[in-house]
Amino acid sequence: MRYVSTAEQVQVRKLKDAIADWIAENDFTIFGTLNYYNAKNIRLNKAHKDAATFMRKLNLTILGKHKVDRLNTYLNSITFVERGRNRDNTHIHFFIKGETLQDEKDISYYAYRIWNKANIINANNVVLKDEAYAQRRSYCLKEQQALDDLILCTNACNVSLSTTNKALVKAA
Repeated sequence: MRYVSTAEQVQVRKLKDAIADWIAENDFTIFGTLNYYNAKNIRLNKAHKDAATFMRKLNLTILGKHKVDRLNTYLNSITFVERGRNRDNTHIHFFIKGETLQDEKDISYYAYRIWNKANIINANNVVLKDEAYAQRRSYCLKEQQALDDLILCTNACNVSLSTTNKALVKAA
């Protein structure tokens, strides 16, 4: 682990708080974890690619090809890739919400099936929780120790432009 200055630690804390506030503001309804078999052998670039594949297939399944590919409409989601405390347990966390109650049900139904059948090597299982009950807003940020830690999987995040937060702008 590299040295992180006190000033950088303060900036990281502000960033974590801003992201947690933003997650709370957006009222994500589902918190999920995607696990691997032999997680210590999974590289970060593979996990980022798998997260993007999973989210794309989930959006296609729930919203349909026309809405996703032609109308560029996606379910609001934010995705994080983590290595675990000892860097031997690569896994993916995500927050997501549907547009309708049926979307919420479909997310719960299809998430397991997509993760296990989307040609993702070593895919193990999916754990979904009700975000209102789980309160995991800052849980995904525990491995963000420095500003250059890349835990946010940007190619697997879909956030509508109307959901902005002043706190995020201040933190950046």
